[in-house]
Amino acid sequence: MTDHGGVDQVEQALTEHAADDRQAEAEDLFEALTLDHAGSLLAKKKSGGHSSAPERSAS
Repeated sequence: MTDHGGVDQVEQALTEHAADDRQAEAEDLFEALTLDHAGSLLAKKKSGGHSSAPERSAS
């Protein structure tokens, strides 16, 4: 008789690990985008309110 419980435990662990990896990547991306945005705001403030980056228009 084969023990499928061990396989289920491994699959569950892999699923949880993959979810943790995705969460960490999402947090890293959010931090990078936040820092990039903050840098853009600082550059805009230093240049007197004008940025070389095109402004996004609300559509």
